[in-house]
Amino acid sequence: MKLFVEKNEVAIIYFGESEEDTEFAAFKNVAILYDDLAFAHTTDENARATNSARSRQIVLFKKFDENRNDYSGLFNTADIRKFIDENSFATVMPFNDRAIEKIFQKGNPAAFLFSNDNDAS
Repeated sequence: MKLFVEKNEVAIIYFGESEEDTEFAAFKNVAILYDDLAFAHTTDENARATNSARSRQIVLFKKFDENRNDYSGLFNTADIRKFIDENSFATVMPFNDRAIEKIFQKGNPAAFLFSNDNDAS
């Protein structure tokens, strides 16, 4: 689990069972909607304890801002997706395809800072 989190800029993990678990079903339904984020599921109690996660919890790990967000909302597609969309982008980000989607396609406000990488000091 540690390697999975280290390897990905954003890693979203569901800690809990999968058989007949409605929370896992909601998580899985959301995971298939994203092709640019890493999702995982574990039933390992040691991994859950090591990451201070509750059973049947979604945790979003990231390499920016506060490094971690714990989901505490209802387990439905809309709410989980909103949580991921709000927390999977850095406050300050490079202008790339993900930024274009967040700013222009989803209508989020933004401020642009232009710099010349050739002037790095």
